[in-house]
Amino acid sequence: SILNMRDALTAAGTKVTLETERGALVLMSERTHLVGGRFEPSAMIRLIEHVLADSLEAGFKGLRGVGDVMWELGTSSDLETFLEYEKALDGLFEGRPFAALCLYRRPSVAPGYLGHALHMHEAAVVDGHVCLNNRYYNPSAKPGRFYDDPYD
Repeated sequence: SILNMRDALTAAGTKVTLETERGALVLMSERTHLVGGRFEPSAMIRLIEHVLADSLEAGFKGLRGVGDVMWELGTSSDLETFLEYEKALDGLFEGRPFAALCLYRRPSVAPGYLGHALHMHEAAVVDGHVCLNNRYYNPSAKPGRFYDDPYD
């Protein structure tokens, strides 16, 4: 939730009110990327493109985003569609000033999907360890194909 994120950022030393007022920090809880409660990839891409354009227009050098996969999915449990969307993002935002962190919390993601996620992301943070060269990353990985979760 926004309140939890606001508290976590404050505890980490971020001046949340100041950064929000100057437009450097946007905490969003709108779910306009959901259609009938289900994740809609094209709606999410439009949202990101809009926020990126607004950021650049406001004079910022780029956009960084964080999203909790299970929150973003809404009532949908279609992680394969979400992984296809994430794969599409790689090409769509390549060379553009955009970076994102996708949060896959183990207890809330079905077994096997973390393996998918690791194969789809060049970098990963696992148990607090940053892996800039994720050894499981496979640029030719296809959503829908089962990959073992090396952390199970």
